[in-house]
Amino acid sequence: MPSARKWTIINISLGLVAVLLLVTFLDVELPSLGKAFYLSDSSDPICIVDWQGELNEFSDLDRCCLEARKQLYCDVVVRSINGSNIDRVCHSGKTLVDDNSLRYWLNNKAHGYCQYEQTAVWG
Repeated sequence: MPSARKWTIINISLGLVAVLLLVTFLDVELPSLGKAFYLSDSSDPICIVDWQGELNEFSDLDRCCLEARKQLYCDVVVRSINGSNIDRVCHSGKTLVDDNSLRYWLNNKAHGYCQYEQTAVWG
């Protein structure tokens, strides 16, 4: 026969499972940690397109996300371009010094937006 302590642990565990099942049944949508982090970032999303050293800011963020997803590699970088802090680069060349590769430079806000939109569209 289980002790009183074991019964308490079993009851608490079953209670937590019941709460999780109830939340799922009621279709309550809880924000993910990534979405909370994205919403807490007060900076503007930045996307900069780099083609053979020529830098242009890409104002259409949805199109930027689509094009950045098409690139072969995405790397974490810490860089400042045109006074903007950049955190990610997506590129088609094998290295960042390849001048013939197309690069999309994104800050954390833009990268988070792209990840959120990808999961919202593609599930």
